[in-house]
Amino acid sequence: MTRTAGLIPGVVAVLLGSVSGISGQATRPLPVPTLLERAVAAGSGGSDETIQRIGDVLQIALPASGLAATLIARDGEGTKQWAASTVLTAATVLLMKPLAGKRRPGDDRRTAFPSGHAASAFAGASFLGRRYGAAAGIPAYALAGFVGVSRIASDQHFADDVLAGASIAQFSTWLLVTPRSAGADDTDRDRRWEYAFALGPSSRRTNTVAAPGQGSRVDINRLIGSDDPSWTALAALRFRPALAHEVSVEVRPFEARNTGMLETDVTFGGQDFTAAETAQSLYSNFTGRAVYRFEPRVAGPLIAAIGAGFDVRGVSVELSQETAARITDVRVVPVAQGALGARLGSRFDVRADMTGSSWATDRLIDFRATAGARISSRWEVRFGYNRFERRVHTADLYNDLVYDLWFGSASYSW
Repeated sequence: MTRTAGLIPGVVAVLLGSVSGISGQATRPLPVPTLLERAVAAGSGGSDETIQRIGDVLQIALPASGLAATLIARDGEGTKQWAASTVLTAATVLLMKPLAGKRRPGDDRRTAFPSGHAASAFAGASFLGRRYGAAAGIPAYALAGFVGVSRIASDQHFADDVLAGASIAQFSTWLLVTPRSAGADDTDRDRRWEYAFALGPSSRRTNTVAAPGQGSRVDINRLIGSDDPSWTALAALRFRPALAHEVSVEVRPFEARNTGMLETDVTFGGQDFTAAETAQSLYSNFTGRAVYRFEPRVAGPLIAAIGAGFDVRGVSVELSQETAARITDVRVVPVAQGALGARLGSRFDVRADMTGSSWATDRLIDFRATAGARISSRWEVRFGYNRFERRVHTADLYNDLVYDLWFGSASYSW
């Protein structure tokens, strides 16, 4: 057995040994059935605290397992790369938290964006997968995903905080870690896959809600005395099966918490809320988008593309004072896409992309103007502006969300 293959049982032992101490009573690794029983119990309303504690341990155990793997395999270069990628991930997260100043969903700390737990867990998982292959990476990614879910379930983070932390770790690994197996990162093969990640500060223009849909409306973005900055993130996985053809899946969670005084008394979700008391809103607008896109290679600098697909759109609004009311609406709506731009030499381009929809219950305008640079055959960076407008009007819910996003993005191809 090679050292690389032999390290996998050692990594598993480190992970199980870490999890075994979560209860404070176990002195040996928990058997897999016990772990599964606990997970099922927690997922069915058992203990959010248990989920959080498991996540707390795994966010340390996963990067520690990456280091342990390099020592077991006697991989000195791997140890250096593990240290470099881990430090870069941690430094990026620590610098961004005070810059974003975003409030957590469950308390008043302004350290929500990005999630440090998710970044730490995915730093370990992505290192194991990148350096030692899928056999080590796949189970580690599954555990890292659990950490991300635990941060949302325990009201420590919003989904976009977790997405940002995980993506920062993944890009740090791609940048600084190389596969140990010869030929595992062949630079001459076709690159059909691409992962793109964008983040930046958002400026909410309006976020008007009503429940039921014909009820009294309130702009939760304009609670008196509210000053809650909101950074957000989005990510896309793209696959190009052939020249000019692309299939992409994009996730765009947008979430915010506001606390302040209502401008007037309102009724929301069957509950009465008064302007005389402080109110708190928790808002989530999640978009999952799947699109087929056709972008032919035309002569000259012109860039043009068309596409079509669908959005899985979810809106959740909670308003609370002494009592609380929450309304959630999830629907699938078709979308159309178009793009125009120009290439500026071999490395640079500018482009405008529009995604839109006008349906019985939904109206969408998602406009992006960007400038990009191809850094290498694998890496591209872009900077741009995004105007996002989504109006939802059903019998149970009215929501008119408009916000601007100034963002930077990076993409990696393989």
